[in-house]
Order: sequence, then C-alpha cells, then structure tokens
Amino acid sequence: MGIEVTSLREIDPGLVLSTEKLLRALIAAYSPDVDTNGALAQLLLRPHALLYSATRTEVDRLRRSSSLYALMRDPALASTEVVDAAMSNFALQRRQATPATCVLTLTFASTATVIIPADTVFTAAGRDWKPGSQYVAMDSPGDLDTMLVFAAHPSGAGYWVQLPVVATTAGTADVPAGTRFSLPEIKGLYSAVAASPASGGRDLETNEELVARAVASISPTSAATREGVERIIRQADPSVLAVRVIGFGDVELARSRHNMFSISTPGMADIYVRTTRSPHIELLKTRGFTRVTREQLSPERTMDYLDVRVEVTGHLRSGAYEVIGVMLTSPDSLGISAAEALEQDLAVVPHTHERVPAADALAFAPTAADAAFSAVQGTVYATAAIPLHSLPQDRQTDAHRFSLWQTYWKAWYVQQSDTTTEDEKNAAYSQMVSAMQALGGSSVSSEFSAEFEAWAWVVTMPGLTVLQNAVLRPEVKAPVDYLVRAFNPCFVSVGLKLLYYGSGAGVDTDEVIREVTAVINSTEHTATRGVRAADIAAAVSKVIGTSAVLEMPISLRGRLRLPTDDVVEISSGTELRVPGGYEALGVSPRTTAFYATAADVAVELEAAT
Repeated sequence: MGIEVTSLREIDPGLVLSTEKLLRALIAAYSPDVDTNGALAQLLLRPHALLYSATRTEVDRLRRSSSLYALMRDPALASTEVVDAAMSNFALQRRQATPATCVLTLTFASTATVIIPADTVFTAAGRDWKPGSQYVAMDSPGDLDTMLVFAAHPSGAGYWVQLPVVATTAGTADVPAGTRFSLPEIKGLYSAVAASPASGGRDLETNEELVARAVASISPTSAATREGVERIIRQADPSVLAVRVIGFGDVELARSRHNMFSISTPGMADIYVRTTRSPHIELLKTRGFTRVTREQLSPERTMDYLDVRVEVTGHLRSGAYEVIGVMLTSPDSLGISAAEALEQDLAVVPHTHERVPAADALAFAPTAADAAFSAVQGTVYATAAIPLHSLPQDRQTDAHRFSLWQTYWKAWYVQQSDTTTEDEKNAAYSQMVSAMQALGGSSVSSEFSAEFEAWAWVVTMPGLTVLQNAVLRPEVKAPVDYLVRAFNPCFVSVGLKLLYYGSGAGVDTDEVIREVTAVINSTEHTATRGVRAADIAAAVSKVIGTSAVLEMPISLRGRLRLPTDDVVEISSGTELRVPGGYEALGVSPRTTAFYATAADVAVELEAAT
C-alpha cells in the first residue's frame, strides 16, 4: 500500500464527509454571509475536502509507519524505505536476498578430460546456474582445487564428478535431490542431476518478516520465556518461518508424560521450528541392535531373519520424520549412489517405527547397560527384518554367531529367574553350554557385539541441529531441557482443473504449480485456519489471468503423519485443517506444518466450451 495515496478510492468516505463539514464550519465562522451550499460546495468544498482528506491520510500513514505496533498490525502500511528507516531505530537491517547453491552430479559417457568454463549455464527450477569458476573434469584424481573429485562409473565407461553451482538469480529455489538440469554444450556430458537439495537461497526479507524479527529482537534474551526462545532461534537462522514453544502444561508435550501415572513433569520444553527448507531424504550411518527370529513358513520349512532395530534418536533431534530404508552394507562399497540403492530396492523397508520403553528393551539389548541405553536414548527405532540369505557372507557369519550369543543370554535370564522350575533351569543351563561350545568356549561379550553398523535413509528436515546447538550454548543458560523439533508434517496434494480459451498456449502450468506450492508451504495455520482453497484460487488467478478459468471446487488432500507412524488422511474442497484428537501424541494445529512439492500438484487442462 505504501504512504502515498495513489487512488481516491483509498480514502475513507467518512473522513471526506467530516473534512467537508469542517470546511463549512471554518468558512461560516470567517464569513457568515457566504452560502456554503450550491455551486460553492460542488466546485470548491467537496473537491477540496477530497484532496485534503488524501493529505490527511498520507500524514496519518507516515505517522503510524514510525510505530512498531502499527507496523506489526499492518506491515504493508509503508514502503520498503520507510519500514527500513523505522527498523533502524532498533539497529536492524533488512536481510538481502542471496542466491541458492547446489551440487550437481555430472555423468560423462567417455573418459576424456573436459574443461567446464566458469560461465557454463545449467538450468532448473526456472533459473540459470553457473559454477562461478573454471573446473577440470577427468577420470583420475587431480591435485588442484579446480579439479573435480571423480568416481568411476559402474558400467566401466565414463565417470562421475560433482560440480558446485550457484544460481544467477537471488532467492529461494525449490530443487530437490535428483532434479535433472538442462545440459550445456560440454563434450561427453550425459546427465546433470542435483546430488542434494539446493540450499542457501533466501528471498529479500519482506516487511512482515522484518517487523516480526524486530518484535522478537526486543523481547527478553532469557531462554526462560517463550519470546526469548523465539528470539534465540530466529537470530541463529534467518530462514526460520515459524517457531512454537510447547512447555509444561501444554497437552502436546508428550515426552514429559513418560511415567507410570502419565503425569506431566516440569523441566522440559519442545521448540517446533519451520524454515524455508523442505524435507528431503538423507543417508546416515548409525547403530542397530539385532536379534535373530525364525518364521515357520510351513511344517517343514522355516526362514531365519535378522531383525535390525536402527537407532535414529540423535537424528530425530535434527527433524527426522521416518526411516524409509535400511542396509547393512554401505552403498559406496557396492559402487552405487544412495539414490540408486533406493531405486533398485536394495534397502530394506522397515516394517515398524516404534518407541522402546525400558521393559521391552531387553528383547534387543541383552545387558542392563544396553537396556538403559534403549530406555533413555531410544525415542524411536525403525525395525527391519532382513532374511539371512540376503546378507553379505561376512554378515551371515556374524548373524549366526549373534544367534548363539542371543540364545546364551536368554537362557542365562531363565536360569537366574526365581519363577522358573528346576527342570527349566537345567534345560537353560544346557542351552548355555551348547551355545558357549559353538562359540569356541570363549567369552561371549568379547566375541560378538550386540551392535551392527547400519545405513538408514531418513526423510528429514535439515538445519535443526544448528538451532538445537543455539539453545544449548552455555551463555544461553537454558533453564529446562529444550528439544528443537520439526513440525509434524502434513503432506498436501492438490488437484486443479483449468478451462482454457483458444489453444491454451497462454497457460503456464509450471508457474501455476510454483504458486500453489508457495501458498501451501507459507501457510502458518492455527486452530481456526488451515490451507484454504480461496488462497490457492487467488494465487492461480494471478498467473492465468484471462487465458483460463479455474474450475471449483479444488481438490485438497492431506496425509498427516503421527509420531506412531500412523497416517491420518484428511480432505476438503474449501479448507484443509489439522483434526483434533491427537494432542496427547504431540500433534495439534500448533505443532503441525503443511508441505507440498511440485509433484504434489496436478493441473488438468481442458478446453472451455
């Protein structure tokens, strides 16, 4: 809106009427004989009142633009320059837009050495990307900074290199891992794919964001208040969009009720944070407790499995949502990428995600120390059942040894129990002796570890580790156990139908999809507001103009993932809201965020009749 009145329609009619009455009173007091009705009113008083009201409106806007309270209620009140001037009173400057960066995996079909000029242009997500410096790609290691790290292609022909590129246009860029870039004229270049999501891009800070940061900056710096915690979080990461502090007394603080009476205990608070980054798939190396189980397929046939319970607690502090694959062999050792391992179904999909209470920990951790680890650290484990015959040979041997080790300790617990009979104790002792003999009679604990190295693919929200460290700094003096968490995700899919006129060439569906995802990913919902079809329709209408018509209603569907790994399906034609009833699990409108990618938006074009 700005300070200046650019249209007389912006002026309050009530202000014009009161101004005209004021002018009549002033003229009557100055010269009582002057007729303030008739031609004088039509030609002089009314136009003058209108113009004077415009001036009064501008003065009022200028006055209010210096008020942080007024700007907080209406950030569109003033121009960028005026808001910047007002924020300078708080020693705050508007954060400038920065370009995104991305790492590309370039595949060359031959072994020839290639020079990649600094001005080489790759294209994706509607913008150009350049390496910024000249690089040399070759099928052997180099000793210069400008020589890219290579890897031989599994086919034996050609090689891979990874090239960092920077967007030529500043701003956020939605480039998920695996996005294909257009290929420039480079000899032998077969493909260019994003090795990881684009990062670092930031749009110019809006008036709304700047004012919100100003409000947070003048709140207490103490980590003992919700406002102070929000300030610490926002200062640590400029890309933060929303912060929710859930503390003692809030029903969503589920982790404070892990006791036999399900009563909340003080000393904990969860900090839900959403940034401009989108969830992506990340591969991490972790530890897993194991056990061997046997499935009776038929009276004559059994199948042995190695159950691997992958510990992802630490990663959950960085915002992991779910584990989607587990391997006991590094993809690198197989000569393939992490993405290819998923595509080729080499990773085993976990059959459950579960919380491990202390009573159940012994099933996987046969020592008290391991049980304590599971009880204290094991917020969530993902369990995958891997057939023994599909394990690498060395792991098959390990699994067999662990099966014996597992038998030994289970028998030991039976023998030590006060409730077992003498016959049961004798049978258990025989099992212990047999297992020990099979293991060579040596110390079980020194022969085999309960832990396996595992590689897990997790859908995660990046960047929250930095924020967790921000509230754990010694100078912050956090009074409680703060846990920085990603919002519970509700993944939204949208279906649109556009009725176009003529050939339909004027409808830019890619731009429509970008606008729809922007609306969903920027929705800061409350108990009374969710993703609204009206907001999506307004964004789409700006793109299509008069070239097409959006058919209503819009199809809105959401998949709300609960911490129990259950999925709640929601749908609406008008507004998608987070349902109630899951607060005890930590899921409510206050702790849930809507997400959408380009793949979640379907646009159907149909000729208008």
